[in-house]
Amino acid sequence: MTLIGSPYKALESPELSYGYIGCTKNQQGAKHIALLNEQLKIIKQTQAYTQILMRWLPAHLKIKLKTRIAETKNAT
Repeated sequence: MTLIGSPYKALESPELSYGYIGCTKNQQGAKHIALLNEQLKIIKQTQAYTQILMRWLPAHLKIKLKTRIAETKNAT
């Protein structure tokens, strides 16, 4: 796909992507990130987490996300 009047090709984002959390780069920010990382290890194991991620996805992306979740379920 080429934009009208532009020599640049439009790029699509990947269907599924990673999310990130940012904090101030100081001692307090590091503590917050450590706490969030620990809690995410617990939360990502729950059905509620999966349901929230799936809520707005079209069917073809739900299949891809379910596969990705299964592959990374116990990853840290």
